[in-house]
Amino acid sequence: MPLIGKLKLGKLSKADVERMQRRIARGETAAETSKSGKARGRVRVAGGETIAGRVTAYLASVLSWAEREGMVAASPAAGVRVIPVKRRDRYLSAEEVESLGEALVQAEAAGISPTFTRAIRLIALTGCRKSEALTLRWQDVDLDAGCLRLPDSKTGSKMIPLTTAARGFLASLPRELDEHGKLVAWVFPSSRSSGHAVGVAKAFDKVCELAGFSDDVTLHVLRHSFASAAVAAGGSLFLVGKVLGHSNVATTERYSHVALDPVHAVAELGGQKIAAALAAGEAKRRGEVGTAVVEISPRRGAR
Repeated sequence: MPLIGKLKLGKLSKADVERMQRRIARGETAAETSKSGKARGRVRVAGGETIAGRVTAYLASVLSWAEREGMVAASPAAGVRVIPVKRRDRYLSAEEVESLGEALVQAEAAGISPTFTRAIRLIALTGCRKSEALTLRWQDVDLDAGCLRLPDSKTGSKMIPLTTAARGFLASLPRELDEHGKLVAWVFPSSRSSGHAVGVAKAFDKVCELAGFSDDVTLHVLRHSFASAAVAAGGSLFLVGKVLGHSNVATTERYSHVALDPVHAVAELGGQKIAAALAAGEAKRRGEVGTAVVEISPRRGAR
């Protein structure tokens, strides 16, 4: 815990917690170090109001638990005004999605692993989370039913409907073999181990640089953009939420084509817009005739 890690729990006060939050918010803990405990990579410690609020909220939760367990008489964080997390509503316009398509082609030509660019495309075409894409196994891909059946995700088991474009994209991906000649289980396998790929965020930073995007564009922005495109195309918030997995899905719904039809339909609305703009950018970079630019309106999005 920054700034107060050396204090004993019994001596921690409300003033200490408030002072910690102020100092983190001012950026006093921001640093970069090579002491990551790993063979490669560096650790960046960010400051600012957002991280200050999150750290303080986490600390308050721990101290509340300590109070319930009788470790402290009262939580030192009680009454501390936690800096609220500012919600970022960032979406890609149709022109930006086209630029993303161009940048993905440029990135591959510059030597970025196709595994990473493929994962980025899947996130853009489905609105899935980064972790859901990277940990995707071929056994979870049901092209016949047009969906991904994830046994575990941030919200538990879930079904992600596949648009026509996403289904065709997954069908085009090569099945890689391991050193024993057996099919690799991961859709996006690691080139260094038997696990799934890691490090796509760093690759996406390079793609964003090639596309000319600002620092506020992250992989999660692709999820927001997918949702925004679907809502702008007429999809209800309820159905878009179903597509993104914001609510729990009943077990029987996973197998019911009738229940999945409207969910597929609304996913198709957003997915086709994303696919068209993405393909236009890729075609432009390859010197081909691109598809017409479509409008993606950032009215409402994902969480």
